[in-house]
Amino acid sequence: METLKDIGAGTLNSVADALSRRHVLLATLQNNVVGFDLVKELYQDDPDFQGVWEATINQPFHQFYRHDGFLFRGKTLYIPQGSLREAIIWEAYDGGLAGYFRRDKTINLVKENFYWPQLEQDVNRHMQRCRICHLAKSKGQNTGLYMPLPIPKAP
Repeated sequence: METLKDIGAGTLNSVADALSRRHVLLATLQNNVVGFDLVKELYQDDPDFQGVWEATINQPFHQFYRHDGFLFRGKTLYIPQGSLREAIIWEAYDGGLAGYFRRDKTINLVKENFYWPQLEQDVNRHMQRCRICHLAKSKGQNTGLYMPLPIPKAP
């Protein structure tokens, strides 16, 4: 019978190991997002990073580099302009079982795997347009004259 030393403790913790790998992120996105490979074509015409895309043809440029045709900034995938940015914010903020996090939590969730300029502004704009959040916030204030409590006559 094999022991943990024979198998290797790292092989048993495959989920934590997979979270630290970029190729797993790409494989997951390609399986879950229809047409995700089309993102590769958007890099060439993206107004934010067209110059960076051209500079990373053969070698990394500052913090940017290419991997499997995708542009990365450090460990985060760069998302070009388009509806995919809004879909990512929606999934981090509205989607899932524990949705509607606060602003900072949502920004941190998105920044774990993705990058684009003005990410914080896009998250703020999404939160300001959220209909459910506006309905949940109270519009009236419970203000008025305070009424004193009656004085007890017995203990």
